Amino acid sequence: MSDVLRALEAAQPPVRGWILDERGEVRRHINVYVNGERARGDAAVREGDTIDVLPAISGG
Repeated sequence: MSDVLRALEAAQPPVRGWILDERGEVRRHINVYVNGERARGDAAVREGDTIDVLPAISGG
């Protein structure tokens, strides 16, 4: 999945640095889901899968 997120950042410069940190890891405040399931950077992604990238929401 990390490859897909790097490709997204390359194709969409405005999101560069928002999803991945300088080491190429998903930032702590970002949640990534593949087909509705929470995923990590090493998750397998296949053609046709849906990837959702959402910021963590907190507050009170």
